Amino acid sequence: MWKAFALTTALSLAAPALAYPVDTIAVQADGTVTWNLIPLKNNAELVQKLKRARKENAEIHVKASPTARYDDVAKLMATMQRMGVLKIGIVNTSR
Repeated sequence: MWKAFALTTALSLAAPALAYPVDTIAVQADGTVTWNLIPLKNNAELVQKLKRARKENAEIHVKASPTARYDDVAKLMATMQRMGVLKIGIVNTSR
C-alpha cells in the first residue's frame, strides 16, 4: 500500500548576486547613446568605457529604442566587437 506524503521546499525568489558588473548601453531614436542612462559625449568616451568594461569582465546589455536606426545599433555592436567585449546581451524593448 502506498502512503501519500507532502514534500515542501522553500524557494528563494531573490536573484543571485552576479560575480561581474552589468552595464546597459542604450541607443535612442535620435542616435544618442547612453551608458547606464547617462548620455555619452562622443565615440571616444564609449571606447574608454568599453575598455574598462572589458578589463572588469563586465556584461554589456544593449537596448535599442524601437525607432532607433539599424545603422546606429550596428555601429555600436561593431565597436563593442572591436574592443573585445565578450559578454553581450540584447534587451528586447518591444511589447
